[in-house]
Amino acid sequence: MRRKAFTLIELLVAMGLLAIVMVMASTIFRVAVESYRMAKANAEVMQKLRIITSQLDRDLQGLCQQDQAFAVCLTQPDPNNQQGHSRFDRIVFFANGDFESYNQVQPQAGGPAKTVHGNVALISYMLARYRASNRWIQASRVRPSQRIMARTQHILTPEEFKDALDPNGGAKDGPKNSNDWYRWHNRQEHDHMTLLDWAHLSETVKANALSVITDVDVEGSTLTADPRGACVDPCDPNSSIHMLLCEGVGEFAVQGWDEDDPNHWAPRTNDKGTLGQTSYQGSFPGQGRALKFTFTLYDSKGIFKKGRTFTHIVDLSD
Repeated sequence: MRRKAFTLIELLVAMGLLAIVMVMASTIFRVAVESYRMAKANAEVMQKLRIITSQLDRDLQGLCQQDQAFAVCLTQPDPNNQQGHSRFDRIVFFANGDFESYNQVQPQAGGPAKTVHGNVALISYMLARYRASNRWIQASRVRPSQRIMARTQHILTPEEFKDALDPNGGAKDGPKNSNDWYRWHNRQEHDHMTLLDWAHLSETVKANALSVITDVDVEGSTLTADPRGACVDPCDPNSSIHMLLCEGVGEFAVQGWDEDDPNHWAPRTNDKGTLGQTSYQGSFPGQGRALKFTFTLYDSKGIFKKGRTFTHIVDLSD
């Protein structure tokens, strides 16, 4: 009696069909995984975008138009950028609002530690210095995906607190040494002064304070202390977490609406994409009209190799 069986041709056809099905299934699975990873990375980037823009909107809603604003716009060499450079802008301004400190501090009059509250604050935004190998390195020397957008605040308060540093410092040029300046900006979230007190600070003290806040040499500054700027250590969040606004911000640019500029947004890079250090003290183009912020955001998994670039315009005309 003869037994029925598959022929060689039938087996080859079946194996071919199985291989096609397996290839199609693996392709569909790979596309599904990539789509999931892309969607997750996109959601992370959009969350970062909301964090930055909502904070900018809140701060600039109360921008003090009558008081000093300060901005520094420049490109710096960036080996991580195909163009060879990126924007590393800074902006400092006074704002009205409802501000409170992240950390609690001890009142000078005694009693338990408390949160500092105030209705006026000196706000700054910039890409922070990064802690590596026991030293602070500038943002331009850090991989874009590791760069940190810092927001600092100095709440103006009539209340006195223990161990607080006075930017006036009892001296004509401010605190006496680099450690004091570093602690004033990176650890202290309040100042015992008013807007009028700030206006009456000597030009040297103002220049030194702005140099510390922005990490650039401000005209009139006598300060050579280092490090300057916002110094955020992601490995020691207890000391600097109050300044950490968002991680993975690879580039940050600030522009103002300028009626006299054909492009209307100033300052802007030249034909080579570079911009020398351009400072605005007292006023900024578009301070009474609109400000445009441009930043490149990276996801934590590196899905977007070049990041995603966004622009955010804040209307100040009201």
